[in-house]
Amino acid sequence: MARRILGLAVLTLVSGWLSQSILVQAEDPAKNRKEAPKAVSDEEFVRKATGGDLAEISLGKLAMQQAHRDEVKQFGQRMAEDHSKSLNELLALAGKKRWEPARQMDEKHQAVAQKLAGLKGDDFDKEYMKAMAHGHDEAVACFEAQAQAAKDEDLKAFINKTLPVIKKHQEMANRLAGKK
Repeated sequence: MARRILGLAVLTLVSGWLSQSILVQAEDPAKNRKEAPKAVSDEEFVRKATGGDLAEISLGKLAMQQAHRDEVKQFGQRMAEDHSKSLNELLALAGKKRWEPARQMDEKHQAVAQKLAGLKGDDFDKEYMKAMAHGHDEAVACFEAQAQAAKDEDLKAFINKTLPVIKKHQEMANRLAGKK
């Protein structure tokens, strides 16, 4: 009997804790979702985008060397080519507007590059495509936010021209990563 009462007490405590946990999560849905990217100044966006382009070029070239599957190598080649075009356009725009572009990829991308550099074959393919899917999901969200907030008309035109290309990259990356 004492064992049964103890069991009921534990069950009551656990169910109460679960109910409270579920209630807290329901009360604060912001804790359960990612924060939408915030628009930044036009110059800061160009700095982030050029840093992203530098990362995609470098990682694309690495994929061409270390990937196992041909479709991953081809994806890497496309990243290097498309992001080289984007980088050249952004550098020209930055020069025209006297904005400071990134000179290298950011620390987050450097960490990804360092991790991928130690991988080969199927392991490389899996991690590279996972990084590409995640990165392009973030890039699409950032470009969409900045499309609404950009003040410079030339930058808006660049974003609107480039966004469909990034969305295509996103679709390809998610498919190759097995997400879709």
